[in-house]
Amino acid sequence: SRTRPVVVHPPLLQEPEEVLRLIPEFEARNQIDYEIVRLANARLDQLADEYGKDRLHADLFQFRAALEKVRKECIKQDPPVPLVEAAKPCYYSDNGCGHECIDELFP
Repeated sequence: SRTRPVVVHPPLLQEPEEVLRLIPEFEARNQIDYEIVRLANARLDQLADEYGKDRLHADLFQFRAALEKVRKECIKQDPPVPLVEAAKPCYYSDNGCGHECIDELFP
């Protein structure tokens, strides 16, 4: 399988001038997308308030700790290989990779 390199971009306002000049046109052409994102964020904020922000932060902390445990225990990194290869076996193609290790960590 071929993996594509990850392209790291600087923050938008640190992009080259030629990119910065295109921002107004890009925003104008994507107004509907911006509105969808705004509405989705507003709904997520509402749900977070209903759930309880302290409870949400505690759950996120627990999830991130579990994710870090999976990264340390289930992903082979020597030598460095693509994540999909490092976390085999997978359920199907590149879906559910590392499930056996995860199941052992969190029975």
